[in-house]
Amino acid sequence: MSREGVKAGDPQSLADISGKFGPVSISLSFELLFIHSFASSILRFQNMSSSRNVVRAFLVSLPLLCLLFASPQPSEQDWTHFVRIAAFGLQTKNIDEIVQRAADSNVSGIEVDNDITGRYDSFVDPTEKLNAIRALAGKAHQAGNHAFVYIAGTECITPHGDKAEHTLAKDHPDWLQRDIEGAPAIFGSGDAFWIAKGDEDVWVSPYAVPWRQIYMERVRQIAATGAP
Repeated sequence: MSREGVKAGDPQSLADISGKFGPVSISLSFELLFIHSFASSILRFQNMSSSRNVVRAFLVSLPLLCLLFASPQPSEQDWTHFVRIAAFGLQTKNIDEIVQRAADSNVSGIEVDNDITGRYDSFVDPTEKLNAIRALAGKAHQAGNHAFVYIAGTECITPHGDKAEHTLAKDHPDWLQRDIEGAPAIFGSGDAFWIAKGDEDVWVSPYAVPWRQIYMERVRQIAATGAP
């Protein structure tokens, strides 16, 4: 909703605000409205005697005071609001180490990165990496911790792409983003520090429907592992 579309006292505006920001913000909004209304009433009745001044200001502001106490109160915060995180590269063999290091450093949210969607081999077959995430999530939860997963967006790397028979660019050149002259978005080790020598780094167009369908299936599979 635009600022111009919000009118003072508009119930719909308050509903929109509540929907966007939740009970904490709407409760705060009523508090501010009450304070503003009470102060405005004091100024409005400033020519009257001080006692009548306060009483009339209070009565004018009473409806907002009732709304304040009737408004939803903040519930317990979600763990994501105050989590202390640390990131770890996930492999099947280092799961116990990750959980222990997180506990030793008072980490309450373990971010794991095994990049299912950002590596072409696991984009095609995510089984091994999904199993690693599932195992990590189970052990993190047993330790009273949380786990969540980093995944790449439209970037996808094929290790040793210069020698590999199958890479994303070789198998699906029509999926790639292209510049104004039609050149595909393919990069190598000299273009970014995270691209190893010989690796193929490509950026996929989100308009490539087959890629998008596979990508969203991988997201659903990751979510089904139980992390977080």
